[in-house]
Amino acid sequence: MSGPEALSYGDAAEKIGATIGKEVAYEPAEPRAFRDDLVAERGLPRWRADDLAFIASAYDEGEGELVTDVVRRVGGSEPRSFAEFVKDYANHFAAGLSSHM
Repeated sequence: MSGPEALSYGDAAEKIGATIGKEVAYEPAEPRAFRDDLVAERGLPRWRADDLAFIASAYDEGEGELVTDVVRRVGGSEPRSFAEFVKDYANHFAAGLSSHM
């Protein structure tokens, strides 16, 4: 499923930063390092960290950017853009960013 546009993680980070007025950057991580961080630093079970690392590895910059019509067909309405989503939840993104600084 997707929204109406294909975005990379870098594109998404830029849109979040523009909306909340702070610089947000996507820093790609090697899948094994990402998985290890999820287990050691975030306390996720290894099976879940393996799953998330596999999913993330499928969306390297420039890959995995596919627009589908599933939201419209199944949900019966046009999907909203990522920019609209970020605007609606800007306070959550800003709060999440400040909790990691």
